[in-house]
Amino acid sequence: MVGAGPAGEILIRELLRSGEFLPVALVDDNAKQQGREILGVRVVGDTSEMTRLLKLYSIDVALLTAPEGK
Repeated sequence: MVGAGPAGEILIRELLRSGEFLPVALVDDNAKQQGREILGVRVVGDTSEMTRLLKLYSIDVALLTAPEGK
């Protein structure tokens, strides 16, 4: 998932509740978010690393969250 802000947390909560997708990693360009964990899902890098992270975690679907108020 892209975005570790409030919208990201809501999306993770809903994905875990529904069981439709299993969130495995987060990326966020905000350096303050790096290493943070949200409901067991760690922020593992920023968007410049997406290609590498998609392969590393064998990710099939990437979800984007919108910043609050957007």
